[in-house]
This record gives sequence, structure tokens and C-alpha cells, in this order.
Amino acid sequence: MKRTDPPLVPKRIQIITDPIVSVPTLSSFTVLGDPGCDGLGAEVLSLYAQGLASAQGSLILVAGDLVPEGYEHFYRQTDALIERTAPVPVYLLRGNHDTGAYNTHYGLSAYAVHDESTLLVVLDNSLNAFTPESLALLERAAGSVPCKDLILAMHIPPPNRFTMKAVPLSEWDKVRTVLKRTGAADKLRYTIAGHVHSYFEDSLDGGVTVVTGGAGARIAPVEGVETPYQHYVEFYQTRTGWAHRKVNLTFPLTQPVADQTLSGLLQDAYASECMAVVRYQLLAEDAEKRGLVHLAALYRAIAHAEFYHARNHFYTGGFMGEPLAGLRDNMAQEQDEIANRYPASAAYAERVGNGLAAAAFDDARRAEQVHLELLTRAQAALEQGKDIAETAYFTCTSCGATFFGEKPPRCNVCGAPPDKIAAEQ
Repeated sequence: MKRTDPPLVPKRIQIITDPIVSVPTLSSFTVLGDPGCDGLGAEVLSLYAQGLASAQGSLILVAGDLVPEGYEHFYRQTDALIERTAPVPVYLLRGNHDTGAYNTHYGLSAYAVHDESTLLVVLDNSLNAFTPESLALLERAAGSVPCKDLILAMHIPPPNRFTMKAVPLSEWDKVRTVLKRTGAADKLRYTIAGHVHSYFEDSLDGGVTVVTGGAGARIAPVEGVETPYQHYVEFYQTRTGWAHRKVNLTFPLTQPVADQTLSGLLQDAYASECMAVVRYQLLAEDAEKRGLVHLAALYRAIAHAEFYHARNHFYTGGFMGEPLAGLRDNMAQEQDEIANRYPASAAYAERVGNGLAAAAFDDARRAEQVHLELLTRAQAALEQGKDIAETAYFTCTSCGATFFGEKPPRCNVCGAPPDKIAAEQ
């Protein structure tokens, strides 16, 4: 029997039926840009979930690209995440990926939200042009809602000095014309947009442009802009007016799972998938040696998929920490392997007469000593908030020894020749 999901009853998601919505307070809000256009895998959803859960504003605005494509099941998936995670009402804005049944799910794509002093107008320019409904809504809201501060939100940025991924100037002139005609031009405080997977600020018509596309999508370089980390943006009122701050999404991307049984299941699944990655890689290597090149390609494809399964379980379980914490955990594991696990294992293998196993354990122990040295050096840099120095790394494909700096003429652990020592990318 086909599984049918129960219908979702929106509580946090605001279905817009009235084009002008009055709220008790609009003194602060949180903007998440482009959470879904790169797919809705566990890594992306963990970023999105953290942004939703961390929001400090009285409402959340998602600045478009909720989904990778406008299929019904993608909308249901993002809806479920919002309803389970968001602490405050969530307003949505249509992006260029939000095709299909967007209006069926969320209602009007052009609307305004206001309190006694602030008017937030959401415009639909998802096709790189402002819809007639958006311009009409802007005229109605700006002309009829008394406000001190006007904030515009849209998916594709207005003209700016950083990127051509913006609406044409002729389109922005339509907005300017409406603002001048309604007497709202001097009230413009912010123009907020997504679409560009970065973060930058600019000035436009007396207001500040904030472009934020980092709540899930892959960050992309923009010339002249420092590449940001994944983030969201808080907007809030102060005594002197509106202000904003970019907030980086931090690790763990999700909080550790409180239910110990579920946490254990995720750890077991992670460990199983990690072993599957190596198992399929070994099978691929063996198949290739036997001339079964197409079977090897299949095994490598499956190994690649198993890696992402492991990653999803790792993120979902909240096991990923900050870089320095992760480095220290790995140092502790390396120290244990050097001092305890491998010496004890090698000694036992010797006692039972298995010299091959003893040699494998000892080779691994010697390689771990190099790993510990490298990690110790890295720790000093991370403790100062810096990246480590650029270095060339090499791996012996015979015993797994690691080298750095210059490629050695021969592996000093197992004696393998230089053609068995591979440069790491």
C-alpha cells in the first residue's frame, strides 16, 4: 500500500490571503536566504533548521528558493521542517526555484506586513522582473499604510556594484516611480534580497541593500566580496533607527539528539556507512585489478553514495563540532592508537604467530605518530583563530604512511618506491 503523509496544518507558515497584514509588532525580524535551491539533503536541512531555530526576531522571512524545484514533495518537506523548528511566524518570499504550486501552498506572492511604524513589502521578482501584482501592491501599501520606515524584500537583488545577478535598472525604476508617486521614497531603510549565494551590503536610494543567500545554499564567490560563511541576518530597531547583523551558522549544525536510543541508532548507522565506504572502495580496487572496470565504476559510485549517507547521519546526530574541538578529539584518538590500541594488538598478533597482522598494526602505529605531529601543529594555529600553513601532503598507497613538505624518495615505513607515494589534492 502506498504511504500517504497526513496533511500538514500550518501553524508557523503564514498563508497569505490578505495582501496587507497587520501584526502587533515588527520591531525585529530574521531573514534566511536561499535555503533550498541546492537540494534538501541532511546537510542543507541542518543549516536551514539551525537558522530557523536560532531566529531572534518577532518573525522570520525566508528570502526565496525554499525548494530546489517546485514539486509537491519538496514543498511538503520544507513545510514540515519549518513547522517543527521555527519558534515564530514564518513569512515566505518566492524565488526563481519556487515554481509549480507555490501559490497553492503559500497564497499571494506579493504582500505587505506592518505595525504602527514599519512597513515591510514583499515583492515577487522571481522571473527577474517585478510582477504587475507586486507593483500594484507596493503602490497600495505605500500609499495607504502610515509608516515611518519602509523595508522592501525581494528574491533577486536590485542593481548594485557587486554582481550582475540583479534586476535590470529599468525594473528598479518602476519601483522608484511608485515610491516617488506615493511619497514613500524618503522612508526607504532597507532593500533585502537573496538569490546570490553570498553576503554583501550596498547603498541604494537612501537605504541599505542587504543581499543574503547563505542559509543552506553553497556559498559562491563574488568578486570584490569576502566569501562569507553560512549565515542568516537579524534586523532590529534601536533608539536611533533600524540596524542589522549577520549571524554565522555554527557547529554543531544540529543539537545532539537527546533521545539516547535514537542517538545510538544514528551513531551505529554512521559507523556502518563509514565501513561501507571503505568496503566498496576496496571492492572497486580489486575489481579493477581483475579487469572488471565497469564493476569497479559501480562500486566507486556506491562508495561515494555511502559517504554522503554517513555524512547525513553525522550531521543529523549533532556529532559535528567546531574545528578546534574536532581536532582535539582526533588527537586523543591518535594518542590512544599510538600508546594503547596498536601496541597491544601487535603484541597479541605476535603471541599467536600472525606476523602479517603484527606488521600491519605496527605500520599503522608509526603512521599515526606522523598524524599526531601534524595535528599538534594544526592545533597551535587554530588556537590563534588561524588556518594552518599551506603544505604539500603525500600518502604511501602501500602502508598508509603520511608525508608532508617534500615527496620522499621512498616510504620510510614500509620501503615502497616513489611511484607508490601519491600526492594529495
